Amino acid sequence: ATNRSLPLQDKDQKRRWSFLRISFILTGWKKRSGKQPFEPSPAQLQVAGITAEQVKGAKFRKGAGCGSCQNSGYRGRLGIFELMLMTPKMRELTFQGASMQDIRKSAISEGMTTLYDDGIDKVLNGITTLDEVFRVAKKEVESAA
Repeated sequence: ATNRSLPLQDKDQKRRWSFLRISFILTGWKKRSGKQPFEPSPAQLQVAGITAEQVKGAKFRKGAGCGSCQNSGYRGRLGIFELMLMTPKMRELTFQGASMQDIRKSAISEGMTTLYDDGIDKVLNGITTLDEVFRVAKKEVESAA
């Protein structure tokens, strides 16, 4: 029988190789003004990359605003996150000197949720607004090359 667990120093090294990106968006809703249902325009949905299927279960919201929140309707902050784990494939690309774009594309193909996608998930669940996600995160654009 062999022990498959890594020594502690290897586990620590593995953690160092992971990449975490965080951005903060305004979120939450003032209790007095509350949140209101909101229906984004077809153009907003298209720009956001939100599909008709995603819209079916979405809870789009917009803050009503009041004097204590400077009419923004927001209260507090929430992080949106992107975590790239150093998988064997990521490690191989890194050691080969692959470009950051290639490494990122590979991480996404392996299931990494991007900062933008995490923000859109929070929009669909009524936690924040499209405007806030557009303010802090950019949608990945596939190059034609």
